[in-house]
Amino acid sequence: QKQVSDLVKPLFQITQEASQSKCYMAPHCNDNVNPSWARMQIGADLAEKVVANTLKENKNQLMATVAVIDSGFDFKNQSTAINANSIVVEKGHESSGNPNIDPDGHGTAVSGMVSGNGIGITKNINLRVYRVTEKYATGSTSSAMLAASIEKACEKSDIVNVSWGSAFDELGMSKIENALWYKKAKERGCLVVKSAGNSGVKNAKKQEIPIDAPFISVAASDQFSEEATFSTKGMISAPGAGVY
Repeated sequence: QKQVSDLVKPLFQITQEASQSKCYMAPHCNDNVNPSWARMQIGADLAEKVVANTLKENKNQLMATVAVIDSGFDFKNQSTAINANSIVVEKGHESSGNPNIDPDGHGTAVSGMVSGNGIGITKNINLRVYRVTEKYATGSTSSAMLAASIEKACEKSDIVNVSWGSAFDELGMSKIENALWYKKAKERGCLVVKSAGNSGVKNAKKQEIPIDAPFISVAASDQFSEEATFSTKGMISAPGAGVY
């Protein structure tokens, strides 16, 4: 079983190293390319360099698998736009629609932010995309379907991205550690990275989340490193306003 602390600790080390670097965008330092502000804000190129050096030792054993639980992936038109080591697209649960079709477009966009050509954060991952929405559904799903998809994703992934939520989550009205997906993630040792939400809740009821929780809530920041006005407050923040 993977320990969550083993996954989180290197992220803090990379962030610290990036903050001390005079040039976050190493490949772009000596040319006139206008880099993605999102990549620059989090020091993505420096992090990529650190990860690439680490993977030289044992690429197959060390490379992380990242899952995106969302509305599907437009495989026919966008498969060549993904720069990951590998990509697998499948249903999150039995009632999911065709995972190779993305009627909402959100899953394809999130996958591109993770590992797309140009704007993607990293190519040094194995990407798995799980469609959580039903056949004719676009931007909504049930808590049960979301939990089932997270559980399935955790079987083969180290990190699970969930850009979905509810008003109960944002207002702090539901205890995260009571959620089925939380328990399954902890059992399997995968880290769930979840969107804090887009309702702009800044003063929700604070939840006492265990220090060993397999969970990080992420708020959206803008290009000035400020929390976006529409974003609900999270445990940390990352680029999420006007990202393209």
